[in-house]
Amino acid sequence: LEECVYIYARRLRPTLINMIMSMNLVFSLLRRAVIRLSLDGWIKRNWRKMMCKKQEKRR
Repeated sequence: LEECVYIYARRLRPTLINMIMSMNLVFSLLRRAVIRLSLDGWIKRNWRKMMCKKQEKRR
């Protein structure tokens, strides 16, 4: 029984590692996408303010 469990665990371990790695990859991609989206939103919100300030300074 122990030998069977050992073989099964040895077969299962690579798939578990692959799952964990893929999860980490997905999480990092999601985090990057969220940061990019929030940055885009912030720039779009503050762009007009910045442009107005620049125009006022030019005058």
